[in-house]
Amino acid sequence: MKNNILQISLSILFFIVISITPACNSDNTDEPSVIDFDIAELLQDVGNQVIVPNYQAFASQSSALKNVASDFVNNPDESSLDNLKAQFQNTYTAYQHISMFEFGPATDNGYSLQERLNTFPANIEQIETQITAATTDIDSQFKSTVGLPALEYVIYGTEEQQLALFTTDAQAQNRLNYLAALINDIDNKAQQIYQAWATDGYLATFTNSMGNADGSSLSNLVNQFNYDFETLKNFKFKIPLGKFDGGVIQPHKLEGYYSGTSAQLAYEQAQALLNVFEGGTGTGFDDYLAELNYRPEGEIALETDIEQQLSDIISALRQLPDPLSETLVTDKARVDQIHDQMQLLVPLIKREMTSAFGVKISYQDNDGD
Repeated sequence: MKNNILQISLSILFFIVISITPACNSDNTDEPSVIDFDIAELLQDVGNQVIVPNYQAFASQSSALKNVASDFVNNPDESSLDNLKAQFQNTYTAYQHISMFEFGPATDNGYSLQERLNTFPANIEQIETQITAATTDIDSQFKSTVGLPALEYVIYGTEEQQLALFTTDAQAQNRLNYLAALINDIDNKAQQIYQAWATDGYLATFTNSMGNADGSSLSNLVNQFNYDFETLKNFKFKIPLGKFDGGVIQPHKLEGYYSGTSAQLAYEQAQALLNVFEGGTGTGFDDYLAELNYRPEGEIALETDIEQQLSDIISALRQLPDPLSETLVTDKARVDQIHDQMQLLVPLIKREMTSAFGVKISYQDNDGD
């Protein structure tokens, strides 16, 4: 009898131990597995191969934009306007590759770089009010009247009459001055943040921050990776698709609405996300997940699943016709399908990946995913 009781007790104890032992393929994993993975190498590769080169590219493009704008302001004609539009698009494209690094220098001085440089849609009524008022001090202006979306409206606006607004219109000089003020603000921010990373020591701060606690470099990077993807999904697709407006499409709420480059900008942002996930040509999130051998469904490795989903989204965005404002009207189902693809990625990166890394989501969203 005692032997039977002992056997039953041991069986119960074994079951309890097995039940509480963490497993790499569990959906409920709250802590990362104990492995010998060099997070410092991940941070160094992402910092040196992705973040700093992309901030450098953005600073270079914004500097070129300032020079091209100077030519236009001094001689506003069709040729200089075309050059300005082309360089604006180069700058906006470069911005897509730094939008997710919303920590450290990008949040200094009490402002969010993303809010300051890419709040869309632009408030065109307020922009016109400021132009009429001959405003050039834009430091304290509304975030929807500054940055790249505001500049896009000023440059493109109503295409047929755009040059006249800079030459013969009663507010032509005010408009030129406001354009210059917008570009100076963008370029100043770009140069300051690149310098902070490249020469003022923030790269070392970033790469030397170990652990996964709130405020660590890994936590910042993972959180902003998720936030940036949700910005892509929600602000560039869900809202224009009218999913908050009873299904009534809202083309004017697209990023790149006036320049007709919405799909191209979304494609660039998705490429930038994949580049961070892979750590450029070095160590990235994919390598960390592979080392963890994290398999939420028990079959497919999480890094493989994420890479496949991101690649599918990138492929769909590459083939999505611009201007997206017209595609929303003529082929809404196609745009809707891309949004659905994006939705599939959210639980993989926001729940499973963060769980594998032991990182908590610290930003707030009201989307309900």
